[in-house]
Amino acid sequence: PTATPTPPDTTITGGPNGLTQIDPWRIFGYELTRVRDYIWVEVAGFLVVASVLAFANHSRTGRAWRSLRDDALAAEVMSMPVNRLKLMAFVFGAAIAGLAGAIYGSVQTGAFPGDYDVGLLITIYAIVILGGAGSLAGVIVGALIVNGVPELLRDPNEAEWVFYTALVLLVLTKVRPWQKLVTVVGGTLALGFA
Repeated sequence: PTATPTPPDTTITGGPNGLTQIDPWRIFGYELTRVRDYIWVEVAGFLVVASVLAFANHSRTGRAWRSLRDDALAAEVMSMPVNRLKLMAFVFGAAIAGLAGAIYGSVQTGAFPGDYDVGLLITIYAIVILGGAGSLAGVIVGALIVNGVPELLRDPNEAEWVFYTALVLLVLTKVRPWQKLVTVVGGTLALGFA
C-alpha cells in the first residue's frame, strides 16, 4: 500500500492564509497601538539603519563590497574572500528586510502573500535604478521620488509643481553653460506664470 503524503505544517506561517493577529510592538513597557507611534519607530529605525550602513560603507568591509560590485574576479585575485563578502551583504540585506517586515506586519496586524507581489518588486527595482545601486543617498532620494510623486500627482494644483521641478532638474543636469541655463530657466518660469 502507498502512503498518502502528509500536508506541510503551516501552523507557524499560516500557509496561503498568511499571518493574522500580529501583536503590536512593546517598547520599554509601552505598547504601540497608534499609527503615529509606528511612524516614530520607522523614523528611528531608518536613522539607525542609515547610520549603520553609512559606517559599514566607509569601513574596510564596505570598500571590499564596492570592489566586489565593480569586478568580482579582480576582487578574488586580490585575495578578498568573495563568498564570505557576498554572504555578509546578503545577511545585511535580509536583516534590514526583516526589520521592515516586522514593522509593516505589526502596523497592518497581519502579513499575507498578496502583500508581497510583483508590483512591490518592481517598485523596489525602480527605486534602486533611479537612485543608483551603490549610493545610499541616491536610493533614499529614489524612494522619496517613487513613493512621493504619485501622491503629489493626485492633486492637479500640485502636479504642475512636480512638472516644473522635473523640468528644471532636467535642464540643470543637461545644460552646462550657465548663460544658457539662466536663459532656459528664466524662459520656463516666464512661460509657466504666463
